[in-house]
Amino acid sequence: MNRFEGQSNIIKKSMLLKSASLSKNSHVDALNNLNTDLTTLESMVQNIRNYLDEECKSLDQAEQLVKAMQSQQTRVNYMKENIPQQMPTAELKQNNQPAPQSSKQKQPKQEEPSKKPSSRAKSSKNSRTVEISKMEYVKVNEFDATPKYIRGRLTREQVNLTIDVMHTAMQKKYKILSMNRSKLSDQDLKRVTVYKESESKDTQGLQFVIEADFKDLANHKIDTSARTCFTILRHLGRLKEIRGGGVTRFVKV
Repeated sequence: MNRFEGQSNIIKKSMLLKSASLSKNSHVDALNNLNTDLTTLESMVQNIRNYLDEECKSLDQAEQLVKAMQSQQTRVNYMKENIPQQMPTAELKQNNQPAPQSSKQKQPKQEEPSKKPSSRAKSSKNSRTVEISKMEYVKVNEFDATPKYIRGRLTREQVNLTIDVMHTAMQKKYKILSMNRSKLSDQDLKRVTVYKESESKDTQGLQFVIEADFKDLANHKIDTSARTCFTILRHLGRLKEIRGGGVTRFVKV
């Protein structure tokens, strides 16, 4: 910078030679020196311009980097604040129970034709556990794609909690139905009667629960929020409802 100011002062002083005579050697030498100084100054100005251009480019890159980091920070904060309580689960596929079939194939030679099955064997058969596959949790992109007028202020965690409650109620219901009636309590016998009365021709071969099952088996009250969860699950193809006889049956798709 000092060098630049020095060169500038030389030029100012040299401007006094504008009326110099070319016939005088001293004047000619002064003009030659002025030309050299001007050339040097032009080179310095050009270098300064190049430096400023490079700094401007670096500044633009720094601003873009700051914006990218701010955007990344926003995404990280959103992820941190919206960590789901449940992770998506793959739907379990029920097998055809090949093990019992292979076991039966190996046992005929050991069984006596005249011997009747014992009551214990009947009890074991009637108490067979019914497999209930769990509904897959609602993912973030699925929930965000659900129209706002359907989900309202409901959160994805509330919808997935409803899935848990429904699975709990269905597990308990079909566990009771799979048990030997002689081992059921009076309360469970009454439940079985209600379960059978809620069945219809449309529910044959289907596993379902009704509203009363949520409160009775999962201690969960069906309110406005729960009904909105059902609507979202129907919209996403996770659930269907079968109505009839004043009863709404919830069936996992």
